[in-house]
Amino acid sequence: MTSVADARAVHLVGAGGFGMAAFGALLQDRGVAVSGSDLRASPGTARLTSRGATLVLGAHRAESVPRAAVVVASAAIPADNPELRVARERGQRVVTYPQALGEIMASQDGVAIAGTHGKTTTTALVVAGLRAAGQDPSFVVGGDVPQFGAAGHHGNDRTFVAEACEYAESFLHLAPRIAAITNVEADHLDHYGSFERVVDAFRAFVARVRGVLVTSREVVERLGPVACATRTVGVDDGADLRAVRLETRDGLPRFDVEGIAALRGVTLSIPGRHSIDNALVAFGVLHALGVELEAARSGVERFAGVARRLEPLGEVGGVVLLTDYAHHPTALDAVADAVFARYAGRRVVAAFQPHQASRTRDFFAGFARALARFHVPILTDIYGARERDATTAGVSASELADAVRRTNPDARYAGALPAVLPAIQAVVRPGDVVLLLGAGDIDDLRDELPGAVSRARRRPAP
Repeated sequence: MTSVADARAVHLVGAGGFGMAAFGALLQDRGVAVSGSDLRASPGTARLTSRGATLVLGAHRAESVPRAAVVVASAAIPADNPELRVARERGQRVVTYPQALGEIMASQDGVAIAGTHGKTTTTALVVAGLRAAGQDPSFVVGGDVPQFGAAGHHGNDRTFVAEACEYAESFLHLAPRIAAITNVEADHLDHYGSFERVVDAFRAFVARVRGVLVTSREVVERLGPVACATRTVGVDDGADLRAVRLETRDGLPRFDVEGIAALRGVTLSIPGRHSIDNALVAFGVLHALGVELEAARSGVERFAGVARRLEPLGEVGGVVLLTDYAHHPTALDAVADAVFARYAGRRVVAAFQPHQASRTRDFFAGFARALARFHVPILTDIYGARERDATTAGVSASELADAVRRTNPDARYAGALPAVLPAIQAVVRPGDVVLLLGAGDIDDLRDELPGAVSRARRRPAP
């Protein structure tokens, strides 16, 4: 049957998701006729339609599927979806997004960026470095990248850089020439059940790497012996490519690079100690690709970030507004570190929407500890995501708020999502930093947040 790499028409079921929308943009660059569907409009669906895709929004319907198209389904789409069902009945090819990504990668020189945290930003950093060095790679980034204009692109060079997701072993459909793993931590335990099974999945991913693995010494030790060549990156003395003389200037990271390549005075445009780790992995991948790091450094240094990764939403009367995708305790810690460094001395009001009841249960203590670091943590109800019956997890956002309050008495539970803005208005002060945190629909509040903060500031004091 027709490979996605050879398809002339592709129908995307769940077209608005970050990865799917980026993949659709890549297909459009390849001259493929893209159609698709999604339950709701999103920035991803808007970009695809603006470039000529035919998308149907709302309930999925069998009649939406063109007869000549290969059908690609998001991982969130159940097997009994009417669009998938009719395509199978007609004998059309139906594949998952990870399978489709693997088929495109097989036709090019693949670079896959995996890891529990940081893979979206690191993927984009690699692309930015390649472009600064004069190359035109194909890429799929699992998040909006404003300075690229699109999160997916088909380039003139053979290099294809893609984010590789570990959920449900998705990345095992990829066979890259070069791979990177930013880190390996427990996550997606609703699927894997244990951290050891997560590690096993990463071992299986590395077994598919045909050339070089770029990662930290910690990950190498965790995975054990691997068949491919490895290049280690990090801040420890034994790393092949290491960051030294770390400092923060005006809230942004600055460091030198030593080892198999040398750079002096690298200054990033994105905050946080974790951004140094991501940049080092990107430099390691670029070096493995044979790129002169001095030629690529301007792309890494000037990279302004991925949407919803400490993305600025503006400033209202001295109150800085930010949004971030963080939905794991480690990511919340990284956000806290970055914000406290970038906006030293300011009070931070952090509105957090837990993502999945099972994740909230599995990392309950970690969430409570990380959230208590913010000056005023505000919790809203859990976003269910893939869960059909979140009540079986036996945990609630209210209980998490109570746990945070044991350490930080200023923590509060807002309840349903519409109550978040009033909760922020009740506590915000001039000079604060206000954060929207979570991977669910809390970011839908971004457009209303500036007005809500402005109105709160205009209210007379009681």
